[in-house]
Amino acid sequence: MTQLKVRVFSALALVLLLSLTYLFFAKIGVMSFGLVIFLLGSHEYYKMEMQSVVSSKLFLSIFLGTNFFLQYMLSFYERPLLSLIVVVLCLYVSFCMVYLQNSKSIEDIKRFMTSSLIGFLYTSVFPSFIIKIFDQPNGEYLLLTLLGIVFAGDIAAYFVGSSIGKTKIAPTISPGKTVEGAIGGAVFSVAIGVSFLYLFQIDTPIFYNLSATLGIAILAQFGDFFESLIKRSSKVKDSGTLLPGHGGVLDRLDGVYFAAPAFYFFYIALPALQTLK
Repeated sequence: MTQLKVRVFSALALVLLLSLTYLFFAKIGVMSFGLVIFLLGSHEYYKMEMQSVVSSKLFLSIFLGTNFFLQYMLSFYERPLLSLIVVVLCLYVSFCMVYLQNSKSIEDIKRFMTSSLIGFLYTSVFPSFIIKIFDQPNGEYLLLTLLGIVFAGDIAAYFVGSSIGKTKIAPTISPGKTVEGAIGGAVFSVAIGVSFLYLFQIDTPIFYNLSATLGIAILAQFGDFFESLIKRSSKVKDSGTLLPGHGGVLDRLDGVYFAAPAFYFFYIALPALQTLK
């Protein structure tokens, strides 16, 4: 199966799986499924970025447990207890320093804690916006629009890049990606995003949608580059093996993770602020 077919198939399979979960288990089923998938992504991140420094199952369990706590708090609480989140993160950092001080160098401890904090941001904070988007009154339509923007851009970028791409955009991080592919992906993302917003009757002006979906599409591509950077620094081809032929959770959702906070801002937070005026 070619890479293009794999990308199309995995995108359609994920949308179908979410649709079936929603049909049989309603919103709570989809959100619970999302938390499990996000936790698998956290595990992939640990294996790539942190396991080479500390391979202890104890630290893996603590990292995943802290991740799950952050995901739950940020996803399901409109105003999460930030003080509690800060306390938990401080306890995590303190535990790392005390536990590792006798067995690891200062540089290893710094690297582990830095990777941990980046991991919490990348695999907890960012995906929590996906849950918050879906938890809106019209959340199923908003989530489909977000996925459409990201997946359409990913497929189009690969197709255009492999067909006519010549100018490398970031050869050190991701040698296969081209400027032509990035432009093609962004254009297709905007086209799909604006079409979905119109189809689902999201009441925002057309010029607003054009600029917002373009910004979301660009951030989705940055998410792809960020994950490529992690994989290249870790010397691995894929983040995991969950999806045959396409790698792991982060390989499929890297763009969605980066795009979700922007989508939340443009289509939930900003309209809500304007309503209050």
